[in-house]
Amino acid sequence: MSLLSVATNISAYFQWDLAYRFLMRMPALNRRELAWRILQREHTDSASFRVDGFVWNAPVTLGVPLVLFRSGCFQGEEVCAMIDWIRHQELLQPGRDTIIDVGANIGTTSLPMIRGLGCRILAIEPEPRNLHFLRKNLEDNGLSNLACVAPCAILREPGTISLLQPTEDPGGFCVDRARIRAEMGQSALNGAVDVRADRLDSVATEQGFDFARIALVWSDTQGCEEDVMVTGAEFWSRGAPLYTEVEPLSLRRQGVYNTIAGVAAQHFDRYIEAKDIVSLGAAAPVHPICEFASYLANLPGINADVLFLPPNCQLKT
Repeated sequence: MSLLSVATNISAYFQWDLAYRFLMRMPALNRRELAWRILQREHTDSASFRVDGFVWNAPVTLGVPLVLFRSGCFQGEEVCAMIDWIRHQELLQPGRDTIIDVGANIGTTSLPMIRGLGCRILAIEPEPRNLHFLRKNLEDNGLSNLACVAPCAILREPGTISLLQPTEDPGGFCVDRARIRAEMGQSALNGAVDVRADRLDSVATEQGFDFARIALVWSDTQGCEEDVMVTGAEFWSRGAPLYTEVEPLSLRRQGVYNTIAGVAAQHFDRYIEAKDIVSLGAAAPVHPICEFASYLANLPGINADVLFLPPNCQLKT
């Protein structure tokens, strides 16, 4: 039985003093997780908390909000490493001051990027509840003036689409396609929501952004990374890199696992593994795009992050 289960059982018998003393012997991360799970069990809808200089408002669910509450960040190592990499490469320049965050969720990448780089952000998020918390987090941290929020999913074909909510990851909404329903089964899904979809270049235009101002695109789209690549071609042609999640399972469910390497090769000529940026910074090795298909095939079934570089993105040594 886990420490969390023991503590919960002690509390259930109203031995509050004993439960408190037991909890104080637990690691801080476990205490925070227990507190979060108790809130969830009590059907608390949302929570506000301050950690590491940020005020966060989040739904009380597993996934991103739990990680954020436990550790104060989500993908914190990757975000911090990319902030340092962007600074070293002097990617942000006068007239080139905007980062696009596709699949912004509740702001776990947008807020640290704004504060760490002083950049502008175009935060794109389709799911209504995530949008609510994204806007509130920007406002409560005094960053709304540096962010533009677009309620939209990024796909090749504009229109109205349905997002599915996996039971195991309430914040990991994915585009509804027949293959996903067949593989996951209805019991693994917790409903759906209809949202607007559009192209990345169209959303940027609609929000009034000059393509030349885009310094970087950050993407976490649950298997729709190929759509981001195709509809962001104007940004890559101007030298903007693409930092994106690569998850074999999501790519297969979206039907692009066998095609994404070819699409990447149409727009980029190199890539860097995010884990190398975390560990080596500016010294991270750069791989030719022809190796990406092999890299993807050898991923051990888990998600990884990759920084794709277009031909006219010149790196400092």
